[in-house]
Amino acid sequence: MAERLDRRGLFRDGQPISDADLAGLLNGRRQDPDPAGVWPARARSRSAEPPLSLMQRLEHIFCLAPLWELSERIEADIAAEAGPSPAGRKRRWPIMLALAMDVALWENGSIRAAVRELADPVTWRRLRRRVKRAWPGRPGQRLPKRPISRSQYHRARQSHTLPRLPEIKAWAEKTSAETARWIEMLDPKARAFTHPQTGNIVIGDGTWMNPLWGGDPRNPGIRANPHTGEITPRRCDPDAVQHSKGFGLQAVFASVRNPHPGERVILAAEIKPPHGSDANAFTDTVPRLAKEHQIIRDGLAAVVYDRGLQAPDINKLLDAGIIPVAKPLRTSTGAVPTAILRGLEATLAGGTRRAVTVTAIDGTPTIARTDHQGTLHHLPLTRTQTRIRRNKTRPAAVYTHWRIPRHPLAGNLQGATLTIRHNPPAEHEKDDTPLRINRALRPIPASDADYDRIYGIREDVESTNNHLKERLRHDRAHTIGRDRQQLNLIGYQINTAITALVHWHKRTGGDITPWFGQPPP
Repeated sequence: MAERLDRRGLFRDGQPISDADLAGLLNGRRQDPDPAGVWPARARSRSAEPPLSLMQRLEHIFCLAPLWELSERIEADIAAEAGPSPAGRKRRWPIMLALAMDVALWENGSIRAAVRELADPVTWRRLRRRVKRAWPGRPGQRLPKRPISRSQYHRARQSHTLPRLPEIKAWAEKTSAETARWIEMLDPKARAFTHPQTGNIVIGDGTWMNPLWGGDPRNPGIRANPHTGEITPRRCDPDAVQHSKGFGLQAVFASVRNPHPGERVILAAEIKPPHGSDANAFTDTVPRLAKEHQIIRDGLAAVVYDRGLQAPDINKLLDAGIIPVAKPLRTSTGAVPTAILRGLEATLAGGTRRAVTVTAIDGTPTIARTDHQGTLHHLPLTRTQTRIRRNKTRPAAVYTHWRIPRHPLAGNLQGATLTIRHNPPAEHEKDDTPLRINRALRPIPASDADYDRIYGIREDVESTNNHLKERLRHDRAHTIGRDRQQLNLIGYQINTAITALVHWHKRTGGDITPWFGQPPP
């Protein structure tokens, strides 16, 4: 029994569990064994960093076609707002430079370092020649004679990019979705709900970023200079919120990847709102992405998240027609969640229908059967199919077909099939039926044969979090304020998309000239 109570689920071997063994779990007395020896060590993969120099990375950034298209749109908006007779001195640098700096920030470590790198005459001369050679038929896509300075970048951010943050964010999500589809992810022909493929699964997680200044925004206090006696207020991030380790802002990612090193695309990078959890932000983001972008809507099959998904979050995803793959939360006492599902009918081998009562335990549906000694056992069901029925005016309906295994305890129910709807219809919305079911039942539970393959890719988003923090200077955010950090995350999102395109090109030899020009850097 103890060998089966590992993190892979209670019914991992498909065998029934007795009611006596289950009692301790329901009372919150579960003692997890040491996973050593139970969970095999995962093989370490090679580094996902592309074999490119910093100069080559900068060439990819400044040649990126979607970045030039966004710059042209913003330049047209600025010209329209200024009118035929703009006041003031004419701006000598294009918005493209400010947008590219937010992406190059993650290659150089800071805006100051990026400005210093581009200020080198040899570097800037090479970038100018490279962009001209990449887009010979587009004379508007040319770099100026001098790079942007740090003060000019800050002025561009304050006057032009931050006021257009929603537009830039929508552009980044659209570009990421197109990148994912270009490198053979989110393929609608490969989408399957019964056995979701890696490229059709969105994985998510959240990570906290320490603020640039660590003061308490609620009470900054003062600081006295020990040498001069000057008293100054302590600096702090006014938008930082408190969490278990101090203050900061939480970044929430929704990404998709191929089963190859480096081919990861961040579909959305959000700064979590002040209220709610990271799971709330994730389950708000993914349905919105599916609604706004047809590529994601046609290619998305499932999402993977950790135990942070609660019953309302699960129900939100199910109503959007998205299969959630997540471990059920334990109760407040540490017990395994359970739910009794009544009113179900099982179809026997001869077509006869019989009413059955199903008990969902830790995500897996079971039926209770008694052996010849009078001991009650819970027999796990086997998933055979998952399907979604969509409706234009109502939420989607998610159904899973289950089969009762051919086990002696099943008796005349051996091989019988039954169907469970995971998000009950509208007449049940006034009670807690959907929440009660989704606390203990999952469309793809830990006992399923596909679970390890699907849930295992969630570790990739942990690599994303680690890579993000490695690029932070002294493990602190690059800027202060929610909007500025959101702009930084968009730059990281585009930087990750460039990395994915380069890895895919080097692995397959696929065409990336529409992204970086001819020939590619």
